[in-house]
Amino acid sequence: MREHNISTPFLRSERLVDYQVRSPFVLRRLPSRVDPSALPRAKSQAQPSINGFQPDASTAIDFNLKATALDVMRAIPQGKFQTILIAIHLILYISSSFVIYNIGFLQMNPAYECTTNYANGTVSSYPCSRNAVCELEALADNFSDLHSTTWHVDWTNSHSLRNWITWLNLHCDSMLVGFFGSLYFLGFLLSSYFINPLADKIGRLRIFLCGTGVQLLALSIMLFVKTLPGQYLAIFLVGMSQPIKSMVAFTHLMEYMTDWESKVSGAFMCIDGMVYVISPFIYVYVTGNLDFFITLSVILQLLALSVFLVLRIPDSLKFLLVNGRMKSFWHAMEVVNRHNKPSEEDIKRLKDLVESYRNEERKELKSK
Repeated sequence: MREHNISTPFLRSERLVDYQVRSPFVLRRLPSRVDPSALPRAKSQAQPSINGFQPDASTAIDFNLKATALDVMRAIPQGKFQTILIAIHLILYISSSFVIYNIGFLQMNPAYECTTNYANGTVSSYPCSRNAVCELEALADNFSDLHSTTWHVDWTNSHSLRNWITWLNLHCDSMLVGFFGSLYFLGFLLSSYFINPLADKIGRLRIFLCGTGVQLLALSIMLFVKTLPGQYLAIFLVGMSQPIKSMVAFTHLMEYMTDWESKVSGAFMCIDGMVYVISPFIYVYVTGNLDFFITLSVILQLLALSVFLVLRIPDSLKFLLVNGRMKSFWHAMEVVNRHNKPSEEDIKRLKDLVESYRNEERKELKSK
């Protein structure tokens, strides 16, 4: 990493202490005693004003140094705003997991009980397999007059769930049941192809707000429209919207968490994995109804989305900076600063870095 030595005066005990500026603009004490007059001095020319702010000599960054977008992101004040953002995105991230991780339960065959009426008038009830049920269904279709055995779902068995098979009477239609998983991954695949390039063009915010809205619609259909076309449409839309939440929304959060990406993403993966672990216990010991997971997902997404809109969370600062949307960038910084309450020194330092970065961008544009 390239180092730039300048002498920046700090008055301590009536003497000058020399410091070293090391990218990304972190002040460090020089390791050995050096005569201040022997070091090159930063130019003292008037610095350009930034949004009406004129940097003073004691806090100004040397504009001959090349600031990168990463340097600017590292200067963003960290605090309450990032904590709120983590909580909102965590709720959004895990909300759909209560449905997606439980698709296996939605496709699970129930336990069956068959009843046979014998010629002597006796009746016998006994557990029977899905294959036996399907054979009875075929026999009933072709020889209804010979049909003496009936079947029904054994709701006293813990394996019998109210799911796609029982809602839609798909007991003997394995292909139709398997098509649910295919539709989910088809939607996921199509969305993954174009959604990230689109987010790089128009921004993360609008994309993932739309994706959350689409997923809310899909889950509502899944909850209230218990028909085969309705459920097919719902699971396809869930698949379409999932990359938006797991990729675009997650990117929006990470671009506010510079140098904390590994810790935050690790915590997200751990908590999201816990949803998979605790879901069976919730079903067995709390609810016994798979609609509960769909309802929970809707409630969590509505809660997170409401907080997001009330607090007017802005788009990614990095996206706004890199794409030159400086008016929106500074408006977003007002939101961040309102929650984090940074010092004037931090604000001035950020403005200096932004101006340095913008100067480098202008130079590159002129050289092309």
